[in-house]
Amino acid sequence: AFCACEASVEDGEAVSRSMAARAPGEISLRNVCDLSYYFEVKLGGQKVKVAFRMGTPSSWVATEEAVTGRPIRSGGHYTYPHSESTTLERLNDTFDEACGDGFWGTDVLAIDGLSVDEFRFGVVTSLADVRAWEPNPFDGVIGLGLDRDGTVPLLEAMVAAGAIEKPVFSVVFGRGKPGYLSLGSTGNLDRYEGDPRYVGLDSSKGWSVPLEALWIGDDYCDFDARRAAFDPAMSPITGPPSTVERFHREWQAERRAGMVVVPCDKDGPALSFRFDGRDYTLEKDDLITKWKSLCLLNVDKAARTTDTWTLSEPFFRKYYAIFDAAERRVGLAKGGATRERLAPTDLLQRGAVRLPHSSARPPMWQPWHTRCPADSQQPVPRAKQA
Repeated sequence: AFCACEASVEDGEAVSRSMAARAPGEISLRNVCDLSYYFEVKLGGQKVKVAFRMGTPSSWVATEEAVTGRPIRSGGHYTYPHSESTTLERLNDTFDEACGDGFWGTDVLAIDGLSVDEFRFGVVTSLADVRAWEPNPFDGVIGLGLDRDGTVPLLEAMVAAGAIEKPVFSVVFGRGKPGYLSLGSTGNLDRYEGDPRYVGLDSSKGWSVPLEALWIGDDYCDFDARRAAFDPAMSPITGPPSTVERFHREWQAERRAGMVVVPCDKDGPALSFRFDGRDYTLEKDDLITKWKSLCLLNVDKAARTTDTWTLSEPFFRKYYAIFDAAERRVGLAKGGATRERLAPTDLLQRGAVRLPHSSARPPMWQPWHTRCPADSQQPVPRAKQA
């Protein structure tokens, strides 16, 4: 569920220069047209490009075997040459997930000066959809989800290996410039404004918090959804279908080839979420991406009825987030330096964009009934803005 574009915001040499001035574990994320962010790691000494996901602790990477006999025309893939790794240990378990199948293995993982000797990941030898994978700039996914189904999360593995002291990481995405992922720390103070406000996780196993209230513009929504999950690497924000349908009507949105398109001159309502008494608002500039002559609304319906909003890339271009697994909490603050563009140019003009259908996104929620009637007016006061 990633978007891809032929041009990258930063060239690799510039990324290397910027990383040289930072501490180990503070990773510069390559920005592809404000729609996808990825970074390089080494598996068994071999370079691999990865994105990260927070809905799962599982990681996987495609091998050269997965694309044997198919010319790779775009994306700049490396793939993982598992036959050349002298440190790869093949496990007996079969890997079989939505991305493809293969086997589970362990190898030495190195991420910007941090390393884990026996990192467990899926070695994908057969991709489920090579054509969908090919345009994306990454070879696989690093899972930063919490413990689930016996899989040891990366942060816990790093703590056990002595690579980091605490199972914490922070993330912010740039608009027209790199994003940043800090492993083992709360990151650079210059990248957010004020003090982070922490919200405790709910009773689920994922990175999700209680959702106290939701506004579409100035209208409070009477709704049953009471949870917000964080997964920065998902492209659009997704939410309960009935609520999103109302939001789309307010924006005069229409669907074209899986994309949600709105009139570029339309000033639609903002979308506000309340966590622990504080409102976090996304306005037009946060929600809209321009592509050629189109304006794309980065809010879409979840694949099925749900009680959860999934906050993704648009949210993390405005807000800096700290994820603390030990204390089971998320810290949020308004992003700082990464909010400014490098140049007043539309980055999406630099290349072709591939956007997925919402039905292709894997469900990460439980079914629930949700409603947000258009005439909903509840006496709920607005809270202080973050």
